[in-house]
Amino acid sequence: MIVAVVFVYNLPIGLGALPRDLPVVVGLLIFMGLCVPYLFRHRWPVAVFVVTAGIASVQLWLGIDVLVADVMVLLTLCSLTLRFAWYFTVPALVAAVAWVILAMQGLVRSGYVNLGDVGVLIAIVILAWTWSIVLKVRRQYVHSLEQRAVDLQREQAAHERMILAEERNRIAREIHDVVSHNLGSVVACPTAR
Repeated sequence: MIVAVVFVYNLPIGLGALPRDLPVVVGLLIFMGLCVPYLFRHRWPVAVFVVTAGIASVQLWLGIDVLVADVMVLLTLCSLTLRFAWYFTVPALVAAVAWVILAMQGLVRSGYVNLGDVGVLIAIVILAWTWSIVLKVRRQYVHSLEQRAVDLQREQAAHERMILAEERNRIAREIHDVVSHNLGSVVACPTAR
């Protein structure tokens, strides 16, 4: 759903952002290249981030200004961060920040945005990366709590089985003692018949 919404929302804006000498088909391929890989983020998160960031870089090289679909770079970074350790995703964070800086150069020169806006965008990228780490740690913590609860239930069930076995053994010993005492009494007093 995210891919469809971003692609459809980007379409009219992106077509307006295409340079005049660039064929519309190339623009559509760029839009699709930014959006479609996100569908495969669970299976190949590293490849999806690399492809998305690469296509976003090709977009800049072709002279296409920043698009709505460029948000997919951020989303693939978050997806990558949810799957791998933070130290593995630092290069991806650096690449995303470098891409933001490169993408904003033309807009800063034209006066459309200022350096403060670029700083805010960089902060958003870093915040999204950090939030993904926090979310991943929270998921791991919840998973460990769930696993601990399952382990405690197993231990409790094993303990209850052990108590039941001990109680059965105690009852069996008592029955054995009563029966052997009564049999002993019967054998010891044969004249009582």
